[in-house]
Amino acid sequence: MTLASSTLPHAACPLCHTESVGMSDQAFAAGALWRCTTCGQTWTAERLAAVAGYEAWVAARASTAAVQS
Repeated sequence: MTLASSTLPHAACPLCHTESVGMSDQAFAAGALWRCTTCGQTWTAERLAAVAGYEAWVAARASTAAVQS
């Protein structure tokens, strides 16, 4: 069975939110890298994981600050 390319999850640039139609999350997991056509940033699975971790930290910090206020 072959999946249509529109059904595969696509990687998105965390900086400008441009979706990479040619790069799937599976390709990132295999070690591929992708250069965003809009902002020019190069992304790998490790960089995307670092950004996701930072976003989680910021969200936790914001919710803690809101509770303490």
